[in-house]
Amino acid sequence: MLVFFGVACRKPVKYSDIPEIKFKSFYLRDTIDALGDNAKVGTLLFYFVDGDGDIGLRQGDTFPPYDTLRYNLFTELYEKKDSVFEKIHIVNPNYRIPYLDEQQGQNKTIKGDIKVDFTFTDPDKYKTIKYKFYIMDRAFHKSNVDSTYEIKYSD
Repeated sequence: MLVFFGVACRKPVKYSDIPEIKFKSFYLRDTIDALGDNAKVGTLLFYFVDGDGDIGLRQGDTFPPYDTLRYNLFTELYEKKDSVFEKIHIVNPNYRIPYLDEQQGQNKTIKGDIKVDFTFTDPDKYKTIKYKFYIMDRAFHKSNVDSTYEIKYSD
């Protein structure tokens, strides 16, 4: 009896060093804030992949070159008015994705899901909203811009 045993070595998929994001979901729910007032919390979930795995900032990353990159998740809020989405200017709409450990070995690709909570202290402020967002890695590579679907905020 002759038995052949073969081992196939697959090359890992090579992803770009520029991060790529893809919107997955947005969930809006009613809540009570710390002062006992009605509020809403929106949860954004999106997928990311980065070929060189340099996503996230350490707590101490505030000195050059990172002094200009205090945040690495950038968001814009839009409200639908007369069938057109208009950008809403809000104070500090950006977030800081924590440092993600780099992969060991030759393939540095890192990918996964990121979840971010937004707190709205005025639960009746908008009717329909959506977000546009992107991320930036430690090499200052800007991802593509993605957006949520229309979100029914209030009646």
